[in-house]
This record gives sequence, structure tokens and C-alpha cells, in this order.
Amino acid sequence: WETHRTSATLASEMIKGYAERGETGRAEDVLEAFEAQGPKGAVGHVANTLVEALVRAGDEDRARRLLKRNHLVMSGQDAIDAAILARRARDSATAHRYFEQAGDAVHSDPRALLEFAQTKIWLAIEAHRRRARGSNRRFLSEARSLLERVVQMEASPARHAWAWRELGRTLRWLGMPAREVERAYERAVSLLPDEPRFARELRAVRRP
Repeated sequence: WETHRTSATLASEMIKGYAERGETGRAEDVLEAFEAQGPKGAVGHVANTLVEALVRAGDEDRARRLLKRNHLVMSGQDAIDAAILARRARDSATAHRYFEQAGDAVHSDPRALLEFAQTKIWLAIEAHRRRARGSNRRFLSEARSLLERVVQMEASPARHAWAWRELGRTLRWLGMPAREVERAYERAVSLLPDEPRFARELRAVRRP
């Protein structure tokens, strides 16, 4: 590392090694050095390595601060990874920004699309708490479009199940017909019958 400070691979491994020993300050020094000397297009990847280490260590505040820094040059996959890390750090607004930055890369990745939709659902919930009705419906409508795409894509049964469940919730909050909401939950339950939340929410939909 001392002689190859432009290597993203070495920088990432150094960060992982320091983080495993609890030396996150030294891991941050590695990122700082790489930002100064390494290729700009690889900074996002190395930064994501540090963010993941901070999240795993339970230091979500520092992870969120690092994610809020704007890495201008970032590949679509690095932006998706940053968005997912932001969700794990419970920062929906920053996650949404990175998902949007990822552009077309999101639309060919069912996991990214599902997590993008879930981010929009969280933002809709926050808008509802602020009584921002217009933002609430906009985020829900956008989440619905993403989820309807996910359930048409090739993905694992579990991912499809979660997409159907989130679609059921979204349709319900948008005030769609009860039968449409019920069908979405039924698909979720059929794909993942051992998930108790799906069955519980389906019963709530069916309740008079």
C-alpha cells in the first residue's frame, strides 16, 4: 500500500484489515490518501468499502456522514452499492439520491429496483408524517411503477414475494380496490408462505 497508493484493490483491503481490528480512524486515513492520489473513478468503490465497515461496526452516524459526501465520478454499480448501504444506515434521502445517480443500471437489476421502491415507500411514509400529501402520493406512485417492473423480471421467489408484498402495501395506501390489494398479498404468501408478516397483513386486508 505504501508504494502503490493508486490501487483501489489495495486501498479496499487495507480498509477492511484496519476495520476488522477496530482501527476505523486508520481506515479513514487510507481513504483520504486514495482520494488524493488514486483515480477519481474508483473513489466511490473504496469509499463504499469504508461505509460498509462502519455500518458493520454499528457506527451509522459516521457512515451517513461519509455517504453524504458527493463522489461525483461513480459507476452505476458503485452508486447502487452506495444506495443500499445508505438504506442499511437508515438514510432514505441519501439512498434515493444514489439510486437516481445509478441511472439505467438500476432498471436491469431486480434487487436494486426493489430496494429503490422500498426507499420511495419510506420517503412516502415520512411525507405522510409531515402531512405532505403531494409528495406522499408521488413517491407511492413511483414505487408502484418500480414494483410492477420487478414482478415481471427474472428473480428469486423470495425477491418476487417481497415485491408483491410491497406492491400490496403501496396499492392499499394509494386507495386502490381491495381485491387488487388482496391479490398482491396472495401472490406474496404463495411465494413465501413461512413469512408471518405477509399472512398477517393479508388478514388485515380481508377484515371487514
